[in-house]
Formats: sequence, C-alpha cells, structure tokens
Amino acid sequence: MNTFSSECGNCHSPIDIPATYIGKHVKCTNCGCDFVAEPRIGGGAAKTAKPQKQSTTEVKKSHCFSLNVSSKELIFHQYCRFFGLFSIALGLLAVMAAGVQFLTSPKPAAAIGPYGTLGAALTLLINGAIHLGLAQIIKLFHSIAYNIQAMKETRQQPH
Repeated sequence: MNTFSSECGNCHSPIDIPATYIGKHVKCTNCGCDFVAEPRIGGGAAKTAKPQKQSTTEVKKSHCFSLNVSSKELIFHQYCRFFGLFSIALGLLAVMAAGVQFLTSPKPAAAIGPYGTLGAALTLLINGAIHLGLAQIIKLFHSIAYNIQAMKETRQQPH
C-alpha cells in the first residue's frame, strides 16, 4: 500500500497516511483533531509501508477543538469560594468585635469610623462577596465550556 507522511496541525505528530487520502479530511490518531492530509515537506514521497496499527478515518468536516474541559471543579473556583466564605466569616466576627468595642469603649466613635473595626469588617464582607461572585462566574463559564465541548463531541459521532 502506498503511504505518505503527514503532520497533524494541532499536535504536530507525524502520521503515515494511505495515498488515497491526499487532500481529504482525516482524523489524527494521537489527539483526534481533524486536518487535511497533505504530504510533509521533506517527507512527501510516497512509500510502501507495512500495515500500521495507526488508522485514519475520513471525516466530513474539519473542526479541531484542543480544549479538553473536565467536569471536575476548577482549583481557582475552589480558592475563590473558600476565600470568599473565609472573608465573610472574618467580617462577621469583626462586626461582632466592633459591636463589643462600641458598647464598651469610652470612645465609641473609634469603632465606627472608616479605619475602625467596623470599617475593617465591612471591607472583609465586601471582599468575601466579590470572591463568592467571582467563584460563581468561573463556575458559569466552566459549565458553558463543558457543555459546548459535549455538544461538539456528540456532533462528531456518526449517527
């Protein structure tokens, strides 16, 4: 069987392809990306080869999606969620400390000012809310990417 050497446009792995597939869309056996079978520069001469374990299949469309999204929760989402909850917990403790300071201090205005305990508590609460919101945005984009990947995989499967 006459074969020629081609290269995947995504993972750049060399693949021996039967000569009948020149100019057709094939699927890489290494990464699964679709590409047009063209002879490599310097390795384009047709040669007779033993049957390969690698097999290429002709596909109808050329779509390559190298982003592999897993269903596992992202580490940055975990960090934002933890830090947000931790900041809110510290903020609530600081609000209670500001209340105690306000009730027991001879100068209660020091507890309420922007640089006092209440100001620090509000900063922690706002920081926690921002991080929890960021965690939800990350989760949203991750779920969108995961669902798009799943839809593309189902479209590529033969019916």
